[in-house]
Amino acid sequence: MTNFDKNGENGMLHLLGHVVPALLIFFVNSVVLILFFSFLMGHTSKLTIYADACKIALPGTTLSFIFTLLNPFLPRFFSFGPLSAPIDIGISVALVMWVILVRRYLETSLLSAIIIAVMAVIIYLILMFFAVSLYHFLLLLMESMSL
Repeated sequence: MTNFDKNGENGMLHLLGHVVPALLIFFVNSVVLILFFSFLMGHTSKLTIYADACKIALPGTTLSFIFTLLNPFLPRFFSFGPLSAPIDIGISVALVMWVILVRRYLETSLLSAIIIAVMAVIIYLILMFFAVSLYHFLLLLMESMSL
């Protein structure tokens, strides 16, 4: 049996159950993190702020989206601890990428870039929790309405 045939589930429905939350997480986090980084940028023109904020936020959220999407298909690397799941690796790679990009575009010190990137990861994780919770709440609501 493959991953798609567990408990008699349809393959496309099972795949859609992983794609929809990953897309929801990607879009919500992209918008919020773009606004977060543009808030930190300061007093240049609005177009430059949002363009640079997109250059900082989108690579990290895209990598995290890819690892979130591939989470059910990639093996676990360790049985416990940090970096045990592909999602953890995606968030760690996004953290490193955000440190590098914040340091370049915001022209801050390394310590400031690390603090800003850690704040972005905390925002990312909070939003990921709420986006997945909202998705599962809506699924339960739709299932209860169909009964």
